[in-house]
Parts: sequence; C-alpha cells; structure tokens
Amino acid sequence: MKESQYLKFEKFSLVAVGLSYLVNTKVRGVWVNVKLELRTYLYSIIKPIGRDIDNCLLVPFICLLLFSIQSNGQVDTSKLKNNKQDTAGLKNAIGDSTKLNVDSINLAKKFSKGGIDKEVKYKAKDSIVFDLDTKNVHLYGVTHLDYGTIKLDADSTTINFEKSEIYAQGRRDSTGKMIGEPIFVEGEQIINTKKIAYNFKTKMGVVYDVTTKQGDGQIRGDKTKFVKEDGHDVIYVQNGRYSTCDLPHQHFYIATNKLKLIPGDKIITGPAFLVIEEVRVPLILPFGFFPAQNKKKSGIIIPTFGQSETQGFALREGGYYYGNNQYFDMAVTGDLYTNGTYRLADRIRYTKRYKFNGAVTLSFAENKTGLSETPQYQKSNNYLFTWVHQQDGKARPGSNFSADVNIKSSKYNQFNTYNIATAAEQALSSKITYSKIFPRSPFSLGISAAQNQILSTKRIEITLPQLSFNMQRLTPFKSSKAVKAHWWDQIGVSYNSNFVNELKTYDSLFITDIQNRNFGTAAQHNIPISFNTKLFKYLVITPAFNYSGFLYTQRNNFTFNPTLNKVETSTSKGVYYTQSYNMTVNITSQVFGTARFKRGKIMAIRQVLTPNLGAYYNPDFSEPRYNYYGRYFIDSFNQRIGKETPYSYYNTVNPVSGIGQVNGRKSGGLTFSLAMNSFEAKVKNSKDTANPVKKIKIIESFNVGSSYNFLADSMKLSPFSIQARNTFFEKLTIQSSFTLDPYHYSSYGIVKEYALDKGYLGVLRDATVNAGISLAKKPAAGGRPIMSTVDSRLQFMYPNAYANFDVPANITLNYVLNYTLSPTVINVANNLTEYKKVYNQSATITADANITKNWKLRYNVFYNFQTKQVGNSQFEVFRDLHCWEMSFSWIPSGFQKSYLFNIRVKAQSLQELKYRKQRENFDSR
Repeated sequence: MKESQYLKFEKFSLVAVGLSYLVNTKVRGVWVNVKLELRTYLYSIIKPIGRDIDNCLLVPFICLLLFSIQSNGQVDTSKLKNNKQDTAGLKNAIGDSTKLNVDSINLAKKFSKGGIDKEVKYKAKDSIVFDLDTKNVHLYGVTHLDYGTIKLDADSTTINFEKSEIYAQGRRDSTGKMIGEPIFVEGEQIINTKKIAYNFKTKMGVVYDVTTKQGDGQIRGDKTKFVKEDGHDVIYVQNGRYSTCDLPHQHFYIATNKLKLIPGDKIITGPAFLVIEEVRVPLILPFGFFPAQNKKKSGIIIPTFGQSETQGFALREGGYYYGNNQYFDMAVTGDLYTNGTYRLADRIRYTKRYKFNGAVTLSFAENKTGLSETPQYQKSNNYLFTWVHQQDGKARPGSNFSADVNIKSSKYNQFNTYNIATAAEQALSSKITYSKIFPRSPFSLGISAAQNQILSTKRIEITLPQLSFNMQRLTPFKSSKAVKAHWWDQIGVSYNSNFVNELKTYDSLFITDIQNRNFGTAAQHNIPISFNTKLFKYLVITPAFNYSGFLYTQRNNFTFNPTLNKVETSTSKGVYYTQSYNMTVNITSQVFGTARFKRGKIMAIRQVLTPNLGAYYNPDFSEPRYNYYGRYFIDSFNQRIGKETPYSYYNTVNPVSGIGQVNGRKSGGLTFSLAMNSFEAKVKNSKDTANPVKKIKIIESFNVGSSYNFLADSMKLSPFSIQARNTFFEKLTIQSSFTLDPYHYSSYGIVKEYALDKGYLGVLRDATVNAGISLAKKPAAGGRPIMSTVDSRLQFMYPNAYANFDVPANITLNYVLNYTLSPTVINVANNLTEYKKVYNQSATITADANITKNWKLRYNVFYNFQTKQVGNSQFEVFRDLHCWEMSFSWIPSGFQKSYLFNIRVKAQSLQELKYRKQRENFDSR
C-alpha cells in the first residue's frame, strides 16, 4: 500500500479515555462520545502492530466494530486530534458527515477565542476532517457553508477558525471536466469561480477565474480581490470582461485590464474596448461607467444624432430620467432640428401597491417643413396629453376612480408618430369616472367627465360634468313576515337620474365658446314601476309603468320668414321642465328543443329560443294643452297650402347627449322579437379518446325584432332589426347586422304597400358585415419572451413594435362591408326622393412567420375596394441575436412613408450600445 493510503494515529492513553468519558457523561449524546473514544482506544492498540492495516489480523473484527457504529446526536469533535486522512479513510473513521449535526459555534470557540462572531454551519457529503494543530476543518465532497449572510458551495472547502478564513475550489472528474466549482453568495451578490480565499472578519479575499452577475450584466475576470473601502465592499478585477451575454462563449464584451466594482451600485473601468465575436472593434474608450443595480437611478438620456431631408440635422430623444423614487419615475425628452423644429415630452409613471397606478404623458411640438419664405413652408404647433389611471379593486371597496384621457391636436399624429394605426386614427375619446356605492343602501352615485374629438373635422364634444344618481329596485309591499306570497309582493320601484353639461364646438372656437359659456345643460330622471308574475308556469309577464321628467335650460323657437324664404331660430334662456309617461307589458319564455340521431356522426342538435311579445302605449304630448311642441311652416309652398310641421321646443337644436324628450306623437301597439341564444350539435370525436363527444356551435347568436303601431296613420310596421354572430372552424368569426324595411320603395319615396305584395321580403336599408380570421399556430414548446424592437423611450411612438417568437406563424384577415341606402330629396313639392346605394369595403391583412428559429417576417396591408387603392402597408423583419436584437420596419408608400433600422443590446444597462438608421415619414414631403 502506498504511503498516502496509510492510516496514521496518535497514541492515546487509557487515562485520557477515562477522563473524557467522565466529563461527557453529563452532556447530551453520551453514547456517541463513548463510541468515538472507543475507536481511538482501539486505534492506539493496533498502532504497535504496524503501519499497514491490511497486514493486521484484527482488521476484520475492528472493521466490523467500526462500521456498526452510527454517529447520531451532538458530537464534541475537540477530542479528535490531528486526524489527517484521505477522504476514504476518514469516512471509515467517523462515518458519513452528512448525518452529523455539528455544534460549530462551540467548536469555533475552542479553536480561537474571538475569532468567529457568528455561528458557522457546514456540511459535506463525503467527509469532514478536523486538524487541531493547524486549527483547520477540511470538508470534502459536495460541501456547503453558512456564515451570516454568506453561503458557499464547492467540491472541497477548508475553514481556518483562528484566522477566520475559508478556502474553496473545485476538482476535475475522471473525464477531465471541472465539477464543484465554488459558488460564493453574500446577500444578493453571487460569484462563480474556480478558486476562492476569503476572510470572514476583514471581508477581503482573492478569487480566480471569477464570474459574477451585476444587474442585468456579467463580470468575468482572471483574478479578483475583495477589499473594504470607506465602509463599502469593493471588488477589483484584473483582465475584466463586462457583458450582458450569459453564454459560456459570449457574443460580445467590453474588455479592460482594470475594473472596479461596487456591488449593487456601479462598475468603473479604465481604458476599455469592445469585442464582438472575438473581434476587437477599433474604438477605445478612455473609461467606462455602468450601473450595477436593480433599483432605478436618475441620469442623463444621451440623444441620438440624425438627419432629415426637410428639417436638417437633429438631436433626438435626449433628456433626463428621474427614478430615485419608489412611487414614480419621470422622463423628460426632446428633439431639436436645425430648421427650428423641436419637440418636448414629459412622461410620468406612478404606482402605489394595492392602491393605484397610472401614467401621464405631455408633449408639445413645433413642426416646420420646407424652407422659410417659400410656398412649401409649413408651420404648426401640435400637442398631446394622455392620462391613464387605474385604482386597485381592494383599495376602497364600494368606490372607484379611473381615467383614460387621450387629447391631441389634429396634426400631431402626422408629424410625431411612426405607427400606422396611430397615424390613421381620426376619432379620440377621453373619460374620467368616479363611482360610489353607498353601503347598506340601494343608492349609487356616478360622476364623469368626457371628451370626443374628430381629427378630420376638428369637431370637439366635451361633457363636464355628467352626474348620475341611481336606486336599485325595491319591493316596498313585500313583507318579511308573510307566510304566503302575493302578487303585490313582486311590485318593485327603482330610480335613475342623469345630469349633463356639454359643449359642442370646433378646436378653433374652443376658447371662445368656453368664455361665452355656450354649454348645453339638461337633466332627466326616470321612475319605473313593475312587477313579475308567471302564467301557465312557463310564461313570465312583466307589466310596467314608467314616469320620466326632463329639465332644460333653453327653449328654441322656429319661425318662417317669407321674405327670406327660410326658417329662423331664436333661443331663450331659463329653466324648463317637461314630463311624460308610458306603459308596457312584456311576455317572455324560453323554448328548448333537442333532436337526437341514432346513426351517423351527429348525435344530437340542441337549440334554445327566447321569444318576447310586448304591448306599449305612449300618449301624444304634442297637443297644445301641454305646451311642449310648437308648429311652423318649413317653406313657402307649405305656407300656401297651410301645412304646419310640429317641433319640440326643447333639445332639438344641438341636443344634449343622453337626454331625451317627450313623445310628439301618440303611439301604441305590439313589439315582438326572437332570440336564438344557442344552436349547437353534439358529434362523435373518434380522434380524441379522452373526449369522445364534441360540441360544435352552428349559430352562436341570432336576434330579430320589430314592432307594430296600431295608432299610426300609415306604415304601421317598423323595419326589422337583425343581428347574427357565428364562428366557423374555430378560426373564422362573422358578425353582421341588417335593417330590413317591409315596405316597397319607388322613385316617389316609400309606397304604402308591403314588399311582399311586390314579390320580395323587403328593402335592405343598411347592413354591416365584419369578418375576421386568425390562422395562428400553437406556441412552440419552451417559448421565448417577446422581443422588443425599439428603444424603451420610443414606445409611445411605436406601441406595437414587438415580435413574439413564441408563435411560429400567424395570419390575420379582417374584412368590413358597410352598405347604406341613402335617400336624397330631389323635389320637395312633389315629394320625389332618390335612393342611392352606398358601399364601402375594406380589408386588412397581417401576416407574420418565423422563417427560422431566430428570423421573423411580418407584413401589414390595407386595401379599399371602392377606391381600389392600397393604404399604408408595412413590412417588418426581426432577428433575435440572443443578447442583441435587430429589427427593420419599412412603410414604402402613403402618408406615413418611412423606414427604421435598429440593432442594439437587449439589456437596459447598455441601451446606448446600438445603431439606428431611420427616415421619418415627413422627410418625403
């Protein structure tokens, strides 16, 4: 046997064994201590026999004795002196150390007084060796150490309790591969290395071949030192490499001979250079500074340099970012062009956990195109204001505040956005809402402010404020003590009211109309009274009486001026109140039908129908005794024949939205409708053994309804309203709505004859068909995160600039058809009307596909069938480069003609490591 395989023992006296036994009989774990001392006693016996235990005749007996002993409980390891052995021998001597619960703090006190100030916990899968001469503890195998916030995992570890030092390293296995390389963790600091020497007290150490993660980047170096400077932990790295690529062979890194790291704060380097795919870029940085923290910090946003054909050279998206607050951050950015064009933007994001979150964006731009003092020169001031606020549902139960504000000037999108959908939008809407439900009561309150804006016509409608107060349905005649139910128990009453203050104007007259208080103000309240009862067990009857009151602040008067041959309007201010009532009765039920088939793939067909039949009556409040309606001649012809036209004094000129008026004509009749809520088939599914039966929806929903007015003098049947929705093959969704007039149309207008008498069902007055299909493949296994394609600070300009490599392919097609039968009066005296059919068809196609694992193509195109023109189309290419990303977006024609090429590092800490080339849409004008 080789020398290194000999078992070496120190000679122990029987007196020492006896003393040790007497001392330890008073502590826990007596048998463990006795067995350990017994092993030492036996070793002292076999030492004189010889150094080679293989030649000892007592080996079988001794080995049997030693292997039969288990070390459980608390072990006083100070009795073991100078047991320097190989890992195999030690394991045979003291057992598997993973089963030991070592009292390491007591052990540390015996090794060195004051050397260790915290408990050291350690374990090893293979063995633990204690050396009293050098005061070292050697751990072998898969080792783990805990000391306060410090954790260390390695193949082998040595602890010196006197010097408060640890040494750890890995080893090569039989194949030559390094295993068990040290992983050093202190708080949130994680360091991977091949060898480490560290001092607990001074927190200084040396690490070889280090890899540590700092923020979203990694630092690698040949040799690293841990030191203390001004109370802070500082790490110095020799031959350092900083990169956000986490592969063993990094795609790129910033190399430097000297690197200083302050964990959780920053990274400072000396002269450095960029290396891409092991090729050094011929650009030397005199120094480097990188953030190394996960928390937000404030700093300057470096602008990018650009050039515009129409606006000159530019500095874009430069500014300042403030992020030193846990509740909000702010970015102030701007653009500056040599022709005088500039843009300033301020974006604030805020959040408070379990309370609310939101974002505010304010932007102002002075856009100039062309040369001054030339006909092509244009100048416009544009603005943008957006505010999104959401309240957490648990913040204030019973009340809620939300905001969604989107206000822009009519030309802001034309000059300050690259997104096709944003640039094409013509309608903007904003709303701020507060709602309150009063606890233990049926009442609720709502307050809101809203704005609707049409960019093409520059029309603005502002509602400020709109108030609503409602009461849930109450049953005042129902008694909680009644034993028998009566019909009057179901009589219920509710209340709802609505107050609106509204301004309708144009952006050029906005300030003037506000100063002149040209608001329309009105209010309405309703008191419906109803009850439910059943008839023949299957029919539900609901009689109802509804009272309505209307409050107005102005009255309109129409008079015909025969001299000018036109109608003149005058308005008087004041407070005016009108009231009306009506009565209704509705009968409804549900009809279930099922057809079963014994043969074939179809097992059954099931449908649910909901028929509704109602009766109504509305009095005529245009009678002179109510003084709600007036009469006037619409032209000289009607004046000659003495035909007057009735009109309402209220809410007829610029009517206030959401506020109605009293009925000007007596009506009474029937309403009827039929709703098909479900029409589905149950079929056999032989392909899926787990689900042998499959349900297929034939029609998702279908509704048709109309009414018949018995009190009308003519054309008593109202047009039929039809809506339908269905999904085919789980891909194609079609929604449609139609209005079918049952009367015959001619060049003289609507004839008082039914279309059925002419051989057809009716005249289609309007129709809308919206069809959409999405052919998306299922996400691939082990999908990757969505790849951003632009800088984070440009997200407001490119809100949809991303590529989802998780979806291999997707084709989305949307088709919209609008049809209207537009009447035009060509002769008022003879009541001649011409009807013109107006169509509008358009289609939008979006297709994207993963050409390879890391390449994706996407194409968007809009086509108008009436004009036969292709709208703005967009072609995009995305390339995932692991730690880098590349994108190219191109709009070849149209008002938004532009392109953008961008390649950059994904990580936020190296946002400025990029290359971007673009041509803005207004450069082509």
